[in-house]
Amino acid sequence: MFGCSDGSDVYTLIINLLNELKENAKKFFPVLASDISKPLIDDLNAGKIYLHSRDIEFIEKNGVKELFTRNPEERTREIFGIEFVPYKVNDFLKSKLHASVKDVREASGAEDFAGSVFAFRNGWTFNTLDEQNRIAANFYKNSDTDTLGIIGQSDLFKSNASEFLQRNGFQGIESDIFTRKETDYPSKSIGMPPVRSDYPEFLLFEKRGAV
Repeated sequence: MFGCSDGSDVYTLIINLLNELKENAKKFFPVLASDISKPLIDDLNAGKIYLHSRDIEFIEKNGVKELFTRNPEERTREIFGIEFVPYKVNDFLKSKLHASVKDVREASGAEDFAGSVFAFRNGWTFNTLDEQNRIAANFYKNSDTDTLGIIGQSDLFKSNASEFLQRNGFQGIESDIFTRKETDYPSKSIGMPPVRSDYPEFLLFEKRGAV
């Protein structure tokens, strides 16, 4: 997962895999997570994370409260008017991922995604439109028909990721998880504003011709 930020999406993926697949989930671990920010990766490797109310609701709903404990060493933060509470992740959950510093603009052109899943969530908007197009082209070049591509829902509001992936040879996969609803952060608040697109919106992608 590129652009993993503080790891909240990675942990959400791991928890869902554990809950849905049980013992069969082990073949997906460790999940490879990366971000261009070294401080974020350092915190992730140290098991530090900040959770807001919806994160905590998800944790309680999925019965995994024991995987997180309040971190008394850090203070609560407020970002875009949303309160984030400091927690620590236990060693069991930490062992399910491997985090490293990577620049997706370079890594997308150098890594092999054949037969695997690539996810780049909520980071497209921090790249120019030309860079977004090049990242999509790299993903396509290094994928095969067994590759699954994933973007974050807010990428549909903040970038042209869905369009560029389709322009470069991917086809969208219909999914019930998509809703045309803004996420926590205002789309106008950060990054490169998207341009109007006539392409349909998708969160999941595969190479054209995949069965």
